[in-house]
Amino acid sequence: MWYETLPELSQTTSMTVAPGDRIAAVMELEPGSHKQWVLSLQDVTQGTMYTTKITYPSSQVYADFIVEDPYIHSIEMDAPLFPLQRFSPVQFTNAQVHYFDGWYSIGALKMLQISMAQNEEVLASPSRITLPDSFSVRHA
Repeated sequence: MWYETLPELSQTTSMTVAPGDRIAAVMELEPGSHKQWVLSLQDVTQGTMYTTKITYPSSQVYADFIVEDPYIHSIEMDAPLFPLQRFSPVQFTNAQVHYFDGWYSIGALKMLQISMAQNEEVLASPSRITLPDSFSVRHA
């Protein structure tokens, strides 16, 4: 498993996950801080957990829920994507954002849904929000 704080390169964790595992992720700003975060990743299926502190000067304006294709980091911004393998839908449930005075379901917030495409071919796309805080990403 890995995580990434842009514009830095991805960081690999000590966790190994299997297809179909349920993952819980929480990233919280430490109280009183403007750039110290605690990232907790839990493989609910296997019962393993990874926690780390991250220094990241975020604008705290956006929250992202992402399914992405790995790519080779390159100086060129148009580096090709790896061939995307077919995957089962990735389910996001209980997706919430803490904003100033409390937790909000993503369905209550303004959002932008983006599909993954290459050469004008859609490779994966998100569903509409179901319930107040759930959605899935499907292979096209």
